[in-house]
Amino acid sequence: MNIVGLINRASNQRLLKSLSIKLPLTKESYGKTVELRVEEGARFNRVSFHSKKLEIGAYSYMHSGEIYMVSKIGRYCSIAERVIIGVDPVGHPVDWLSTHPFQYTKKHSPIETSLVYKSKWEDVEIGNDVWIGQEAMIMKGVKIGNGAIVGARSIVTENVPDYAVVVGIPAKIIKYRFSESVIEKLQQYPWWCLPASTLQKLFFNDIEKAIEQLSKVSWSEEAFSKVHVKIKNKKILFKGD
Repeated sequence: MNIVGLINRASNQRLLKSLSIKLPLTKESYGKTVELRVEEGARFNRVSFHSKKLEIGAYSYMHSGEIYMVSKIGRYCSIAERVIIGVDPVGHPVDWLSTHPFQYTKKHSPIETSLVYKSKWEDVEIGNDVWIGQEAMIMKGVKIGNGAIVGARSIVTENVPDYAVVVGIPAKIIKYRFSESVIEKLQQYPWWCLPASTLQKLFFNDIEKAIEQLSKVSWSEEAFSKVHVKIKNKKILFKGD
């Protein structure tokens, strides 16, 4: 790495550190046309990004894995190791003569072909306060609701409602985190929008008391600081708000 590269890397490190954000600093961890908007406190430093445009909410983290067709990961999400999000289940043609790409690409092909195959891009959207277990796989186009839990090694092929717990292959709902009445109340109070000074006062380990406190909050969304990440001319660019 030349002196300019070292200076840029140090500058990027300072910017990320100032907002308690952890992201990869090398372009090898990003696809060719990736754009990210990342809020303060997010930690995704051992992750490969292949999405087009992705928003990552404050204080969410992902230990390791790969992100493909994904447009949003909400705030305060907990994502474990070796998770893959936005997988294309139809990456090869299943209704053609063969599923092999020799039919429509020049790579590893013994024939000349003018055929084109392109799967439809469908982004995953992950809500706030979502917990995704180790080695889970989320297929493209899936919407995961606020407060949901995805069990380890599950494969999620369908939308997941707010506060549902899903496990298995394919993942199915086994229960909800709270009763229907509690979920209805929580849906009125998006606590992840609150400033830390308000969150500090909540009874986190008593859901009924926490809801009562939230019902009395003067609601105004916290404006979290952000970092913008863009790949341009094969270079990775970091920029603060």
